[in-house]
Amino acid sequence: MTPSSEAAEGWDPELLAALARAVEVDVTTRRPDGTLRAWVPIWLVGVGDRLYARSWKGTRGAWYRHASRLGEGLLRLDGTETVVHFHNTGADIADRSAIDDGYRAKYGDHGAAYIEAMTGEQATATTLLISPG
Repeated sequence: MTPSSEAAEGWDPELLAALARAVEVDVTTRRPDGTLRAWVPIWLVGVGDRLYARSWKGTRGAWYRHASRLGEGLLRLDGTETVVHFHNTGADIADRSAIDDGYRAKYGDHGAAYIEAMTGEQATATTLLISPG
């Protein structure tokens, strides 16, 4: 099964749409002892039936390092927590231009500096495909 088909399978269509629409979603991962790390707000974009996130800080982003290493975490939207899986895709993915366009369309009113950061090489290298847990 490819990461793209993994991501499409199992999503509740309403939840996927809500996550893709949300301006910010909180993310966390578990420590080795099972406790949750601090929740961090992130930006997500939906491309078709797939959901993606990038780290604005690139690989320096702690949430990204934990999510990419562990492969599992939680998203929180409007008080509802959802277990998810994170799939490393990096910069060399077929949907890169669609993901870039998604960030531009969804967050363009936040300013050019944010869009340039989220579509630049540093953030693009941290692209994670998110699938339901």
